[in-house]
Amino acid sequence: RLLARESCLKLEENLMTSLQARRYRWLEAQTWLERSSCLLLSGQNDLAQVAVGRALPIAKAASFSRLYLRAVGFGAATATRRGDFVLSWNQSRNGLSFSEANPKAGSALVFYSDLAFVSSLQERNHVALAMSAEAAGAAADLGERLAETNERFRLASLAAIVGSYGLAKDQFAQAEALSRGVGASTATAVPRVAAETEMARGELESGAPEK
Repeated sequence: RLLARESCLKLEENLMTSLQARRYRWLEAQTWLERSSCLLLSGQNDLAQVAVGRALPIAKAASFSRLYLRAVGFGAATATRRGDFVLSWNQSRNGLSFSEANPKAGSALVFYSDLAFVSSLQERNHVALAMSAEAAGAAADLGERLAETNERFRLASLAAIVGSYGLAKDQFAQAEALSRGVGASTATAVPRVAAETEMARGELESGAPEK
């Protein structure tokens, strides 16, 4: 695995040199993003953030709207990995603003989902709940059943954490129904168990779960 990561980085370096010489801007930005992924795999999170930072201005200046939105998503995810929640939040907000202004560039789903994740890490559970609800709605609009299933399981978890047991049960039921049509039990196992755990904990602590 280590050799694969090193080979990945070496290939990226060679390709980058060639692209910069020939000024293939789209491929150069894309290669910076791929390099970021390689660096994340090798645990070099700070350098991965630098690589994303190189891709962003290239994609924006050349008006590669889809690639720019992807780069913003990479930036948010990389910042989260580094524990820089302020940067992650700001990147996701930028992504939301850009996707709303440029709907053909891509969906806001990934950014709402990232904001929900970061907010939950910070224990800002009501904010996380609101962001997860937006993500679930965006997934439903796109017909992304697996993404919607996992978001509704997360909604159930967050609703239980904030004491909204009725909402938790409703979202869990919706997620269960969706999961039967997805046919990917391994992909939904972790969020399902997390939801079940939080709902059970909430009911035990309250002694009188919300109907």
